[in-house]
Amino acid sequence: MRNNLFLCITIFLLACSSENKDANPEITVQFIVTATAMSEANENKQITLNLSNTVGSNEEIVVSVNSNDATINSDYTLDPISLDQKILLPVDSGSEEVSFQISTIDNETIEEDKYLEFEISSVSDGLIIGNRDKLTLRIENDDREETTGEPDDLSAFQDLELPAGIQYLNQFEWQSAEGKLTLLESLNFSDQSDQDNDQEGFYWTLPSKIKEVVIAANVTITGGFRTQAEVIIRGEDRETSRIFGTDSKNWALGPNGETDSSCGNRAGDDRAHDCEKWQYGAVSPTVFGSTYPIHVQSLTIENARTYAITAFNNPVMVDNVHIINTRPAKTDGNDYRSNSDGIGGGEGSVVTNTLIDTWDDGIKLYKDFTVKNVTIIHNANGAPLQLGWGAKDPTIHTIENVKIIPADSGPAKHNLAMISASLTSGSVDATLNIKGAGLFADYSGRTGLQIRTGDPLPYVWLKSADAKVKLVLDTDANAELKAPATVMGEGSATLQDFCEGNNNWAFEMKCGTEVATGAGF
Repeated sequence: MRNNLFLCITIFLLACSSENKDANPEITVQFIVTATAMSEANENKQITLNLSNTVGSNEEIVVSVNSNDATINSDYTLDPISLDQKILLPVDSGSEEVSFQISTIDNETIEEDKYLEFEISSVSDGLIIGNRDKLTLRIENDDREETTGEPDDLSAFQDLELPAGIQYLNQFEWQSAEGKLTLLESLNFSDQSDQDNDQEGFYWTLPSKIKEVVIAANVTITGGFRTQAEVIIRGEDRETSRIFGTDSKNWALGPNGETDSSCGNRAGDDRAHDCEKWQYGAVSPTVFGSTYPIHVQSLTIENARTYAITAFNNPVMVDNVHIINTRPAKTDGNDYRSNSDGIGGGEGSVVTNTLIDTWDDGIKLYKDFTVKNVTIIHNANGAPLQLGWGAKDPTIHTIENVKIIPADSGPAKHNLAMISASLTSGSVDATLNIKGAGLFADYSGRTGLQIRTGDPLPYVWLKSADAKVKLVLDTDANAELKAPATVMGEGSATLQDFCEGNNNWAFEMKCGTEVATGAGF
C-alpha cells in the first residue's frame, strides 16, 4: 500500500508541475560523472545532478536504482530512501543542482565487487534529461583472506621498488620478459591511514625496468606515478581503470587552505609550494629536464592531488583518457585553489580521444602540441587552452576536432577565457593550425557568462601587450565559434584564412559544414 501511494504521489507531482513548464525553458539535468566507485567500508558519497541553469520553479526528478547483485539495507542505504527502486528528488526554485547520498554497509564477506546503476528515469515538464542520464557506481569489496594475516613475502620483487601499499601477491602480476606489471586489485600506494599527510609514500617511482603498467578493469589506484624512463601507463577499461587522488580540496595548501609558501620555499602547513606542485599530481617525471616520452592511455584520472599529467620537456602521449575533478560537488560548488590542471608536456606532445573536465587549465600549450578528438569543459576557473603564465618561446600547435563547451552549471563568472595567456608581462607567440573537423566552441547555451572583471566572456584573453596568438584555418577545415565577446586584453589575437577570407572576429563564426565532435564521450 505504501509503495502504491508513493507512486501515485510521484505521478501527481510530475503532472502538476506541467503548469510551470515555461518557467524553465530547456533546462537540462544530468549526472556530473557517468562512473564512480566507493569502498564497502561504511563510506558515504554524495551523488550530484547538475542543472544547466537555475530553475525558476519547483520541479521533481525521479532516479531509478538498478542492480543485479547489490541489495539495499544489506550493502548500501540511500538518503532520501528509495521506494520501488526509485528516488524522488524535489528541486527547489533557484537551485542549480540536486543530490542524494549513498552509504555503504561493511561486512566481512569475501565477495566480488558489486554494481549499482542510477538512471534519470523521468523529470517534470520544466526539465529535460541530458546525455549523462546514467551513472554506474562500483562498491569495492575490501575483504580478502590475506589481510587477516601477515603480508606476503615480496622479497623476490625488490627490484620493482613496490610502494608500501602493495603487500600481497594477488594484487599484481609481473611479466619480467615484457617488463609489464598489471595491477589486479584496487589499492592504495600509501600504507598510512592519513594519506593526505603521506607526502611521498603516496607515489610509486617506477624503476626503468618496468616498461608498462596496466591497471585492470574495475580497479582504482589511489596514488600517483613518477617515471624515470619511457613507460606506458594504461588501463584495460577507460571508465573503470582509475587513478584517484584525494577528495580534499587545496591539498597543496595544507589543512589551513592558505598559501604560506613562496616558490622554492615551503612554509607553514603547505604540503607543496608553487614550483613543486608539478611533482604531486597523478603522472609526472622525476627529473625536471628529462626528455623521454610518457604514455598514458585508456583510463580515468579523478581528483589528482594537483595536476593530472605534467611534464616540462618530456613529450606526453595521452590517448583515450578522462580527466575529471568531482571535488566541487562535494562541498561548496567550486575548487579554485587545488591546481587541478589537466595536461602539460614537452615539445611533440600529443593528446587524442580525451575528455578534460577540471577546475583549472585544461591543456598547457607551452611547447608544440597536437590536440585531436578532444573535448574540454570550461569551468569557472582556468582556461581550456592556456598559452602561458610566464614568457615562452614561439610555439606551433595542431588543433583537429576539438570541442570546447562551458560547464552545465556553476558560477557564471570565469577567471579566464577559452584561449588565455595569463602572464601580465613578457612574450608568448602561439600559432594554432586548425585542421579537419576543426574547432567548435559554443558558449551560447548558458546566459550571463562573464570574465571575473564583469565583462562578457571572450574567446581570447591576452593580458600582456607582448602576447600573441594566431588561429589559422587549414584548407577545407571547419570552425564554429559562439561567445558573448571576442578578444580581451593588451595582446594581439588574429585570424588567418577564416571563412573565405573574412578574418574578423565576431560573436558567431562558422566556416565549413562539418562540426567538431571532440572526444565523443
